[in-house]
Amino acid sequence: MKRLLEPVEDVVVNLLRLANTKLPADIGWALEAAAGWETGEIARTQLGAIMENVKKAEHLGLPMCQDTGIPVFYVRGRFSSGIASEIAEGVRKATSVIPLRPNTVDPLTRENDGSNLGLGMPIIHYIPEDVEYTEITVLPKGAGSENMTRLAMLNPADGVEGVTKFVIDSVL
Repeated sequence: MKRLLEPVEDVVVNLLRLANTKLPADIGWALEAAAGWETGEIARTQLGAIMENVKKAEHLGLPMCQDTGIPVFYVRGRFSSGIASEIAEGVRKATSVIPLRPNTVDPLTRENDGSNLGLGMPIIHYIPEDVEYTEITVLPKGAGSENMTRLAMLNPADGVEGVTKFVIDSVL
């Protein structure tokens, strides 16, 4: 396997910085267009505030939103077995240097170590391909839109132990 041009940790920091501080051009154009078409004064003012915030975030290199979400990665191509730990180290570094709000908490204790790391975090999807490169994509996913629900029909005989097992199986 060929060596990467940059350490994965640095790539992850740069990707998270870009994803959290710079809006894609088409979204910026859509906001500007919406502000031009909007007839309501309050809505126009809000769109203007959003656009000003986006410009300041890019200029200052700070996140556009205080909620920087949970980093979700897609790794495509060829990659080493250690890439998960390299991505995790990049997330840890990015959380402190950008900075990103540490949103990841332990699913049972709700403790937050401030790193955006934990059991199953960051989320990494692997897409192995027989190519000569590694492509890493990151999506900062807001937890509100990603809230997940689980439902189970338990038998009364399952008792508290059944409920406890279901909850633990659901969150871990």
